Amino acid sequence: MIKRSVYAIAIISTLFVLIVTLTAINQLYSSKLVTLDSKLKEISGIEVDKAGNLWGVNDGGNLAQVHRIQSDGKVDKTITITNARNLDWEDMTQDDFGHFFIGDFGNNDNIRKWLTIYKIENPIDIKGTETQAEIIKFTFPEQLHFPPKASEKNFDLEAFVFYKKHLYLFSKNRT
Repeated sequence: MIKRSVYAIAIISTLFVLIVTLTAINQLYSSKLVTLDSKLKEISGIEVDKAGNLWGVNDGGNLAQVHRIQSDGKVDKTITITNARNLDWEDMTQDDFGHFFIGDFGNNDNIRKWLTIYKIENPIDIKGTETQAEIIKFTFPEQLHFPPKASEKNFDLEAFVFYKKHLYLFSKNRT
């Protein structure tokens, strides 16, 4: 009889902890903190500048712009990169000097021959609302077909980081 009571108490305790945990998780994730500005249609990359400001870029098909995002979700500055196109922007990173790199290398269908990384100065150093980027073009030398066979579809870059003077790019392997 005592074993059944201990067993019942253990089950009830576990259920109680589970209910409290699920309730806390639900409250945490169902609480809306801010509404993002309508300029931020589909953020695909974010970065924090050297002064602690948050910047975001929209995914492909949007304008070639970086947006400074306030803590309330509003955009208070937009910088247009005049010599860039946003075919499929995926991510942003920055180097040790604060230069921002924007990866226009999304390639869902593995049909793009040329991919691009745009390098701009740190956005807080840009005085106006426009800038020009240094353009870094590259290809995958091992990709010979556009698109490749289904078993070789791993040429879709989704993210990158700057680390010790190098950019490290990460692809999505669709095989």
